[in-house]
Amino acid sequence: MKKLIKSAVLLIMMTTVVLAAERPGVVFVLTKEKNKFKQLSAMTVSAQDKEIYLCDSEAQNVRIFTFDGAEQTWFAAKRPVGITRDSGGNFYVLETDDNGSNFIGIYDNKFQKKDSVKITDSPFPPSEKFSRIAIDNDDKLYVADEGNNVVLAVSTDGK
Repeated sequence: MKKLIKSAVLLIMMTTVVLAAERPGVVFVLTKEKNKFKQLSAMTVSAQDKEIYLCDSEAQNVRIFTFDGAEQTWFAAKRPVGITRDSGGNFYVLETDDNGSNFIGIYDNKFQKKDSVKITDSPFPPSEKFSRIAIDNDDKLYVADEGNNVVLAVSTDGK
């Protein structure tokens, strides 16, 4: 009986991700069966656009939802593990190429890829274990480097 209960709890935890928005309560529930997520790896929210951006590293895409749970669109990205958006509407996606090297994919507000930049000039040896990306009001990027246990301030050209 205990094993059955543990299995049921584990199954629920593995198949459901609950997201909340501006007010308390469940906005929508995403399950692997319903929305076909393989590996949710990152999320960010745009309060201005009332959108939620979800990275699926195994499916290699970013999916965009409204706050009420309606899927708007998606775009392809190489094993995305982080996403942020600048004041001009451009997306910066922390991606990993086939060799395991991290780079920042830059996409316009129509989800077209504009550029890819490597993080260079770090005061630390490259760890290739970048895990999160964020942006401030001045459009300066910040990348968490788990391999070196630091957060790097990075220009939009990767320096």
